[in-house]
Formats: sequence, C-alpha cells, structure tokens
Amino acid sequence: SQTKGWEISNSLYKPDNSLYGLSGFRIQSANPNDAITLTMTDGTDFNSIGIEFQRHPNTGTIVVEIGELRGRDRSNPWEIATAAPSQTVGYYTIPVEGGGHQVKISPKGDGPIELLSWTFKRKQSGVIYHSHGIVGATINVINHWNRNVVSSEIGLLDPSLIIVAFGTNEGFHDDLETGEYARDFQARLALLRNAAPQAAIVVVGPPDAARLPSFCEKRISLRCSRLMPNEIEHYLELLADKDERLCRWHPPPKLEAVRKIQREVAVQNSYFFWDWSKVMGGACGIHTWAAEPNPPLSYQDHVHLTERGYHISAEALFKEIMRPYLKDSVINY
Repeated sequence: SQTKGWEISNSLYKPDNSLYGLSGFRIQSANPNDAITLTMTDGTDFNSIGIEFQRHPNTGTIVVEIGELRGRDRSNPWEIATAAPSQTVGYYTIPVEGGGHQVKISPKGDGPIELLSWTFKRKQSGVIYHSHGIVGATINVINHWNRNVVSSEIGLLDPSLIIVAFGTNEGFHDDLETGEYARDFQARLALLRNAAPQAAIVVVGPPDAARLPSFCEKRISLRCSRLMPNEIEHYLELLADKDERLCRWHPPPKLEAVRKIQREVAVQNSYFFWDWSKVMGGACGIHTWAAEPNPPLSYQDHVHLTERGYHISAEALFKEIMRPYLKDSVINY
C-alpha cells in the first residue's frame, strides 16, 4: 500500500534529469507521514530487502521499519542517509535474518527521499522473478533510462534470462517508420545484452490485437478480417475519409510489420523469438478470444487480455522455454 502524498514520476511521460533505472519510475516525498508498505499475505517471510534510491545534496534519510521481525526491536528502525555531493544512485541491502513479513518505508523529515525500486528475497532455492512494465510504453522508453544505472542494476541482478515484450503500442502507431524502428529495437536490445552478456534473451513478439475505427464504434459486433494490400497502402487516407471499408475489426497495418522486425532482429542476434499471436490463432485471433464465453480471454477493446487469457499465454511461453530441458517430461500446471 502507499499513502497519497507521494509524487510519482514516470520515465515515459516525464524524462527529466532523474536517473531512472529498469523500473522506469521514481516516487518522492519529504513528509514523514507518507509511507509505502508491503505485507506478505501467503504466510511466508522475506530474508533480505534491497532499496534503490536517488542521491544528491538535498535528499534526506530513509526510515525502514520491519514488522514481525524476530531478534530485533521494532522501535529501533533502520535509517539510510541518502545525501551525496552529486547526483547518483544508491543501493542498500538490509539482511532480515529472523525473517519478516511486513516492511514500511517513509521519509525521516530531513529532506525528500526518492525511491527507484525495492527487492525482496528469501533464503531458499528457486527462481527470482523481476517484472518491469510501464503502461503505454514502446521499446524507446529505454532511451529515458540512465545507461549507467541500468547496467549497474543488471549487474546486481545477474540475470540468467531476460524477456523483452514490446510491440503492441508500436503496432498501433500508423505513422511508424519501420526502418527507424528496426534500428531502435536493435540498439535497445544491444544495451541489455552488453549489460548481461551471460544472459539468454527472449523476444516476445506482440500478441494479436485489432482495431475498429471510431467512426464505426456503434457496430462493435462486426466481424474481423485482415486488411487487403490496397487498404494497407492507403490506410491513412481511408481513415481520414471515414471509409466504410474499414468498418470491421482488423489488425492495425503496422502490427505485423513490428512483429516481423522483432523476429528478424532476434534471428540476427541469436535471441530466442516467441510469437505470442500464434497462441491466439494468428490475425483476428483476438476477436475469437473476445467472444469466448465463461469467461472471455480478452476484453472487448480487442487489445487487453483477461486474467485467463494472460494465464494461457504465460503457460504457452513457459512450455516453449522449458521444452529443451523437459523433452521426456510432462509439464503440469
């Protein structure tokens, strides 16, 4: 949970002088009454906390209180001074030897604290999963992140696998210049590879999606079909003219181009490419998923999947990744 007093900055919309990292966000407050709190609800504990923060001459002290902690007085919290002579990023790890199930972070009141991310780990074998996502982002959001910070974060994480999933938003940009996009996609993935040369990289091509032009929206029950070559060639003109031929659900013309570019970049650089749209049946599969009863697999916007749709997609991706390791085994869920 998070109190309402925090100022939230998003690297997608506010690429200011902040040293954004992989999370793409920064939250800031100087009010000691503000706090962010995490509570474990599955009956387990965490054994360490990692806090990433921005440092500069005016930043204050972070107060960390851990609840249900054996072996330490809760009235004696950790304090992390973040002030520094110049702008930089700090990372502080707190060991929680006895195990804890709740943590609260707040400003001490001697200046603003600027948080970039936090990490929780347990002392047990298994997979450490870090998920970073920004609504509305394209691959070029990475341009708004500080390269030194990203390289440092990836070095700390030491990932075995990096999964990159962009493309839906690019596919809905009708003015997308494909040559420029290919160069950008190649460069952004090179940044990740250089930061983690030991990691495998999986490129997830965008899922199927469809559009119904706004001048046709009163007829949402229309069929779905691919655009014809001449419709693709004159698409912007047909949209501007509100041409009735576009009054059906259809994949936006740039979506398949984005998928093709991502596949080519993956092949050229020995990344693994997984075509999400194939799980859905290819072009207009989203239309079928939206019509699926009890419950549907996607929402009626023909872009976003339901929880069940994402679950099916995740299972398919996991099976594909694990296939070389489990050739003679059955994967159960």
